[in-house]
Amino acid sequence: MICEICFKVISTNGIKQLIKHIR
Repeated sequence: MICEICFKVISTNGIKQLIKHIR
């Protein structure tokens, strides 16, 4: 399983990239 911290970092990075991709 992925650690909570790693998961949070990946999720935050993913959200940022999604926002950039949408814009």
